[in-house]
Amino acid sequence: TPGIWNPLPYFDTVRNDHQLGNIQPVANFYTAAKTGTLPAVSWVTPADAVSEHPPSSVGVGEDYVTGLINTVMKGPEWNSTAIFLAWDDWGGFYDHIQPPSVDKNGYGLRVPGLVISPYAKKGYIDHQTLSFDAYLKFIEDDFLGGQRLDPQTDGRPDPRPTVRENVSGLGDLTQDFNFRQTPRAPLVLPQQDVAPIPGKAKGDWVIGTVTVLGSGYIKLQVSSTEHADQALLGKNIRVNIPSGTPTYFGGKYANGRTIAVGDAVVAIIVPKSPNYLAHQLDDLGP
Repeated sequence: TPGIWNPLPYFDTVRNDHQLGNIQPVANFYTAAKTGTLPAVSWVTPADAVSEHPPSSVGVGEDYVTGLINTVMKGPEWNSTAIFLAWDDWGGFYDHIQPPSVDKNGYGLRVPGLVISPYAKKGYIDHQTLSFDAYLKFIEDDFLGGQRLDPQTDGRPDPRPTVRENVSGLGDLTQDFNFRQTPRAPLVLPQQDVAPIPGKAKGDWVIGTVTVLGSGYIKLQVSSTEHADQALLGKNIRVNIPSGTPTYFGGKYANGRTIAVGDAVVAIIVPKSPNYLAHQLDDLGP
């Protein structure tokens, strides 16, 4: 679904290059990771509910990321995988290190980044100057022989002052790996029951984003679940909502408020062929 969490369908270049088909539901990522059919490069971006962006729960986002990485680790392609886990924001209010001045756009403040791979150096802290451009540089060096998207030559002029993958001082992420070491075994972490939902309803909880709001039902893009419902991850499921279903907003019972498309929701559901039945809902918004 296009929007702030998935802007690619709006990009002229994506449309003009006939690349819309490359934008896949996250359910397809889970399937490909399990079956060993992942493409060379996958970018996985979260929905609001699992983004760790306020007011969404950090615990729910952590649970989502754990599920993604566990699925890759347990899949047949782990021994040839590198996972880069990054955030586009930082949770503080200042940074005591002045960003380097590399061109008129400069670098922004620092954000965390993790490298997860059977070939990642154990306990290694990378002190190079890095940016999101380093991920592109790594991919382009690995799969494109170092080719760059240069606005002077790629047929689509844009106002970038430099090709940022080539700027002086940008680090090289290959330094984070030792490709001669014996591949490290997977470290599968437990997923937690972190759904912040009140009430006493019985059933299994799922967390997702509302994609369709119908009369007496919603469609929910599932982004996190408890242990019994891992097969629902990434799927867009229909959840029927009987009249009188308890609905909370930010953990508090509220009358006169309505759920909307795009909202992050926790739902206590039970299977009701061919769909699901909601016993309780909590809109995670404020």
